[in-house]
Amino acid sequence: MITSIPVGSWTWQVKSGPAGSGALQRCVRTALAVYDLLASLDCAAGAPEGAVEVRSAGPKKEVLFSRRRVAVTPGTPDGGADLVRLLREAAEAAGDSEGLVSFWLTCPGEWTDAGNEIAAARLFEVDVSAWPESTETLTLHTYSDAWLTHNLRGYRQAEVHASNAPRLSAVLQGISELTGDEPDPGDPTWYATPTVDGFEELPDEDPELLDSWDMFEVPYRLKKLAEAAPSFSSSEAEGYVDEAEGVVHYVAVAHGGRILGYLWDADGDAAAGYEPRSAAGEAAFEAGAFWLARLASAKNRGLSPTEAVRELAAVDGADAGRVLPGSDADAANLSALRDLAGRS
Repeated sequence: MITSIPVGSWTWQVKSGPAGSGALQRCVRTALAVYDLLASLDCAAGAPEGAVEVRSAGPKKEVLFSRRRVAVTPGTPDGGADLVRLLREAAEAAGDSEGLVSFWLTCPGEWTDAGNEIAAARLFEVDVSAWPESTETLTLHTYSDAWLTHNLRGYRQAEVHASNAPRLSAVLQGISELTGDEPDPGDPTWYATPTVDGFEELPDEDPELLDSWDMFEVPYRLKKLAEAAPSFSSSEAEGYVDEAEGVVHYVAVAHGGRILGYLWDADGDAAAGYEPRSAAGEAAFEAGAFWLARLASAKNRGLSPTEAVRELAAVDGADAGRVLPGSDADAANLSALRDLAGRS
């Protein structure tokens, strides 16, 4: 499964690596070098996305520039035209006040399940920060449970672990060689405990006791969606119920050939909603704001949940995607649909 917050993280102080003329340029080159390493170890594939933040050198560390989700072209020394333009904008905005700079690279990749490669828009994220006169601090985050002995539902996954854990170990070792430093494993997360070469083995307990998906991930996803959902005035009807007990009908929402999430309805529970697909990253949650607003509008116009989703099948949400023709299906319950959104 793919999570909304990191399953685990590791940090290095960059003692060697690509040289650059400025702190931000060095951060970018280090991140691109890590992406090349991930790709060489079959842990990255496709076009990554970059983000930049520049803070002032003063004690308040004010944000001078912040921009996210810019296309990056792998295999090029400068990351491509979009990234070059972004760095130029950051430099112009910061001027002589540049202090702490940070560059994030969201890395799509694939993990192996029963011999099949499963794509994820955010398998890893590389975070590199530096002050003008300092070396870089590099942090690698992973959002997948493919490296764990048990999946997020608490069940042992021996084959998945055997196929993927060695690749993660190779990544950590490769970054250590690239930076000249040993990894500093991050603190234990909701899901697992990072080590210098991967993760600690989880105990064989009752799966319900290890079910971090239901205990932590689902509530976190619902909170993010609630923040994106429209609020209602006292003169407006409330939106559809957002939980269902029985079978739910759903359709896929896609953009650019990638499924962002699933619109669902259950007339028996007067319920409808949107489930973000974890593998699509932040774009899945951003799309949720659009579709939840449209569902709220349909409810206020008196449409049933099924009628609302049928109406939305003809809507083009631009970057929020549109319903994929022929994607109608049923899930045994909402929990099963959430599993699908997190697994695929």
